[in-house]
Amino acid sequence: MRSIRVEGNPDRTIAASIGLDSESILKMYDLLAIARLEDRFVIPTASHPDKSPLHAIQGCTGFPECR
Repeated sequence: MRSIRVEGNPDRTIAASIGLDSESILKMYDLLAIARLEDRFVIPTASHPDKSPLHAIQGCTGFPECR
């Protein structure tokens, strides 16, 4: 894909050396490199039940005298 995007033409020697054509490589790229919409997700922001600042809690986890 780099040779297509940067140089503007595909390097067919690599594909030929493993027995694939350009169309097969593009299909593999679409299948493996681009996630489907249902596979994409956003990590939700953290919430703490007592509404204390998370930066203050971050270094105090496991140390009762820190609070």
